[in-house]
Amino acid sequence: MATEPLYLPAVSELEAAVEAGTVTSYEQLLQRLRGLFDRYREFEWQYVVATYAKESGNALPTLTKEQAVALVDEWQKAALSIQSSVLDDAKKEFGPAARVGYGLDLPESIMEADFKAVRGTVEGNAVVQTMTQESESILRQGEQAKGLIASAR
Repeated sequence: MATEPLYLPAVSELEAAVEAGTVTSYEQLLQRLRGLFDRYREFEWQYVVATYAKESGNALPTLTKEQAVALVDEWQKAALSIQSSVLDDAKKEFGPAARVGYGLDLPESIMEADFKAVRGTVEGNAVVQTMTQESESILRQGEQAKGLIASAR
């Protein structure tokens, strides 16, 4: 199996076209880049197949159901770990260190109201909400993948 990513020839071809002057406008360049973007999933899958073979020493067609479920579990664990770290970091924006300077020398209730008026709440923060939704999506995708694996012959 070739280890060269599938997108490299396509990028090289675009680079050669720009260099040769056959891509003569921003619109043409944008169209060509959009074409590369539209093939992203194809490139991504090719990368996954090649990397799995390289890392495990096994080709994907030889994968057992148990190995496939273990891969999904590993992916889910890694993805949720990253999401959790980012989410924890985002929540720090609402912690005690972020509250310094809000409502100084005022009662706690006024200090809290001042902070909420300026920064909002962790529950209402768009970044926190998005990260929480992405974590839920990872869980759903993992369960869907395991369901597909279980139903495969």
